[in-house]
Amino acid sequence: MSITILKSVHMDFISKREKKSNIVISGFVPSDQCDDKTMAYNLLNKHYDISDDSILSCKRLGKVIPNKIQPLLVSISDESTAQHILDGAKLLRRSPYEEVRNKVFINPDLTKTEALALYELRQKRRIAAHNQQLQ
Repeated sequence: MSITILKSVHMDFISKREKKSNIVISGFVPSDQCDDKTMAYNLLNKHYDISDDSILSCKRLGKVIPNKIQPLLVSISDESTAQHILDGAKLLRRSPYEEVRNKVFINPDLTKTEALALYELRQKRRIAAHNQQLQ
């Protein structure tokens, strides 16, 4: 195996370990009333009973594009709390708040390799489902 491949695998492993305590919140509209960290705390506290000191930092991902909501990267103080949030992410579909129920999604912070692998898997599933409908 070449040194370049080993180095790439090692860097991916380190990146994956660092991302275990992060979550990505999509569809979360920025507010002029309060900052992203306060909004994330309010959401997570209402739905998962998370304390304020559990959230270390928040930042918007990607370029600012008009009429597009940037995902919010939230760093959580420990992996178990982040996993607790991810395990209950589907509970947002039953939120009493319509905006959260219909537009907000919580996902793990994936490496580029993981994101690509999951994208390819979704594509295969869609093609298989489409082929199944044609038969």
